[in-house]
Amino acid sequence: MRGTVDQLTAFFVLERQLAQRGSCALVVPVFDGLSRYNLRFTDAQAETLSPKGRQRFAGPTIACNISREDVPGFPGGQDANGGTYTRGKIWYARLTGGNQMVPVRMEFDIEFGTVEGYLAELRGRGDDLRFMG
Repeated sequence: MRGTVDQLTAFFVLERQLAQRGSCALVVPVFDGLSRYNLRFTDAQAETLSPKGRQRFAGPTIACNISREDVPGFPGGQDANGGTYTRGKIWYARLTGGNQMVPVRMEFDIEFGTVEGYLAELRGRGDDLRFMG
């Protein structure tokens, strides 16, 4: 759909903006083939993460709140999308010498509770970082 991107590209757009401006403030129009929605990213409080539980990354991060805003006239919401998230939070860190922000932790509120994810490893361009295992 003209003027939209897929969900994964929306996160890449955010990562590029974070690397350049250090701010999460962004709204990205998304079409996933069925639903049309906006992903609204806002700045959350920066945090320094320390290893605990499954999280092994330690260091300063930029945190972004995420909310999904369904567009009327398209299927949307949790019922139509099999429990997809309506809001969440992602923590980004600069892990390599380059100008790239990498997600190191994420939490999404879904129909059944909260889903958490953590960066396990990062490989490529001479980097071989492991945070779990």
